[in-house]
Amino acid sequence: MRRILLFVLLIIASSLSAQQISESSLLGLNLYDLNPSMAGGYQQSVVALRHRNQWVGWDGAPVWNQVSANGKLGSSPFGWGLRVNQESVGAFSFTNAYVTASYSKLLTSHLKIQAGLDLGASWNQLDAELLEGKDGAEAITGQYDNIAPQLNAGLALVHAKWMAGVKVSNIIENTDQFTDSLRYISERQINAHFLGKIKLQKGYGSKWDLRYAAQMRYLLSNQWAAEGQLGIWYNQAILIGGGYRTTNDAYAMLEYQWRRRIRIGYAYEFDWTDRQQVHTGTHDVFLSFLMGRRPDTSRSPRLFIP
Repeated sequence: MRRILLFVLLIIASSLSAQQISESSLLGLNLYDLNPSMAGGYQQSVVALRHRNQWVGWDGAPVWNQVSANGKLGSSPFGWGLRVNQESVGAFSFTNAYVTASYSKLLTSHLKIQAGLDLGASWNQLDAELLEGKDGAEAITGQYDNIAPQLNAGLALVHAKWMAGVKVSNIIENTDQFTDSLRYISERQINAHFLGKIKLQKGYGSKWDLRYAAQMRYLLSNQWAAEGQLGIWYNQAILIGGGYRTTNDAYAMLEYQWRRRIRIGYAYEFDWTDRQQVHTGTHDVFLSFLMGRRPDTSRSPRLFIP
């Protein structure tokens, strides 16, 4: 009975962990988080922090944190990136750390192609002391953990007014061996999702812009989601908008940029599923800092920067 219960809980945790890819309202604020090929895509060094508290009020719901940094290697076409994600889901903890290398090549005066690789490791833990048996049954005891390599790849086309990309995640097959007799082969063996983001800015007056985006993700475990986002941008500093996903949830978002150096974002998410009876929504917060000299757009092409 213990093994059956633990196996079921592992399946649930793996499903929730995958949502850090498929559900996030603020991915567009950090294109490196969206796609490893975008490491160094801002032509400046970027340090970013992100916190996501999902399904607030539901005991054991996912809490996700990330710290990342990326930038260009001088005037070369290469970029670098560092990223650490940590997610807690009840008794489970998932930690991923990556080192990223990217390469970009100019195709035309307003179009370039970028490619990138994430190489890292995942550390999955289970604290069974936090679990309780169903209907008063004996609780599972012990602690289990597993470390496995991770490899992601990304490719993107970046235009003056849009970017479109694809990212393949978890290329290396992983197996979580929690005990000698209990082995869980994760469905994340090869999780691929395809991401395209198009942001066209149309002027309305002297200071107002309409910014919109579309995304599509697909996982090889037959999970998919489409998303649309629309926002009103004032003076390229304040954005108010929202979006909708085919997973029956929506969100409202607010973004502020200060002198193209500091970027703050917040999103509140809600859904129309049975989960809404046990939680009060999801909060997503983002903060980033751009450092170094801005690129000289009079000498280099002005490519897409959201």
